Amino acid sequence: METAKKCRQMGLQIGDTIEGREGGDKGTWWDVTRLTLLWLGDEIAVWSQTHTNHTSDKWTAPKEEANWSLDYRDWRKVTPNG
Repeated sequence: METAKKCRQMGLQIGDTIEGREGGDKGTWWDVTRLTLLWLGDEIAVWSQTHTNHTSDKWTAPKEEANWSLDYRDWRKVTPNG
């Protein structure tokens, strides 16, 4: 599904942050990504992206990203700081 359409289905608005987690069997590895919606077009969404994983307890510096599909993780809406 087009990312912008999925954003609309989820009721997301500019400034909203979502979080998605993926991981391996028995928690051997995991990765958490947070996306904050910066711009929403007809087909494309632009995000501020940051993530953390099992090798670090720190979040990466935010970077602008437009190449995300929301189809492959369960996403939940979060407050910007947690």
